[in-house]
Amino acid sequence: MRGARFHGLRLADVRLPDSALVGSLGEGVTLALRSFQISHCLIPGTVLAGVDSVLRLAVRAATENRPDGRPARRWHKALSGVFADLLACDAMAVTGLRALSLVPQHAHLLAAAVKYTMPDLLREDLEELAAVLGARGYDRGPLYGGFQKLARDLPVAGLGHSGTAVCQAVLVPQLPALARTAWFRTAEPSAALFLPGAPLPPLDHRRLTHSGTDDPLTATLIGSAERLAARTGTEPLHAALAALARALVEELRVLRARCAALPAAGSTVFDPLACALADRYALLLCAAACLGVWEGQADGDGFLADPAWAVLVLSRIGRRLGIAVPETPADAEQAVLAEALGRCRHGRSLDLYDTPLAG
Repeated sequence: MRGARFHGLRLADVRLPDSALVGSLGEGVTLALRSFQISHCLIPGTVLAGVDSVLRLAVRAATENRPDGRPARRWHKALSGVFADLLACDAMAVTGLRALSLVPQHAHLLAAAVKYTMPDLLREDLEELAAVLGARGYDRGPLYGGFQKLARDLPVAGLGHSGTAVCQAVLVPQLPALARTAWFRTAEPSAALFLPGAPLPPLDHRRLTHSGTDDPLTATLIGSAERLAARTGTEPLHAALAALARALVEELRVLRARCAALPAAGSTVFDPLACALADRYALLLCAAACLGVWEGQADGDGFLADPAWAVLVLSRIGRRLGIAVPETPADAEQAVLAEALGRCRHGRSLDLYDTPLAG
């Protein structure tokens, strides 16, 4: 961003024909609110590529001159945790983008939550990676200079024409109504919402709305928790995931009571308590997106079918919420770390897609 220049544009004595009007007269705000939903998911999703690169730099720094090619134990938590956060953010962004086509009448909440939550999560991840990089984080050369560039650029992802305050203005007024009418009542969405890369109907932006009465992602959180609890003879990681999902559902119950007690929507937009509740709500939507993506892959045999990454994601979300969550199983952390190291070693992307990278 150091080299970016922002300017206004002034048009003087320029006549435009009526045919140049986008939409109908007086429809500008509605069009803007609909288009924001698309950019809310696209911009944070794009930023993931930058944090992917910094995580690679941190892996390089942590494994440099290590005979076994593995980082010292003190870096295991940071590297595996940031990789888990990247998967969580990608799950949230791709679910938001798919919602624009599959459930456009309910996409506005998730889209705002993506833009509201992801830049903050990724900034926290940069701080963790800075500790791993150490003095290399100040290097402006070709090997590690990418960290300094992203540290300058990333904060801008939460600003611009539709920053944190705008996303709060979407989420906060909806919380009382959602608490009273939607949470624990809305039906679950189709599993197709959580299948990255699956076919989608064409996007029709005219079907996007900026208000609604249902919340399908909280329904996914509740449904996933119930299905995990119903498993018999579950393996330790499945049992850990079930306990985490149950704890997050209980947090949703607490959130419902607190949001239902908020005053009329018009007076809560920038109320500190309401904004804090919006923070918690957005993290629960992130957890729901991750559970939905994991369930969509659970019958496969790849890394995403392993509950390890979902356990680590939900553990980190639970700790951010400050709720009592079980201790993260060491097996989960080690499985996620091994996957991150393997992808870095073989030149594959650190996202849901595990894409081969150009050499």
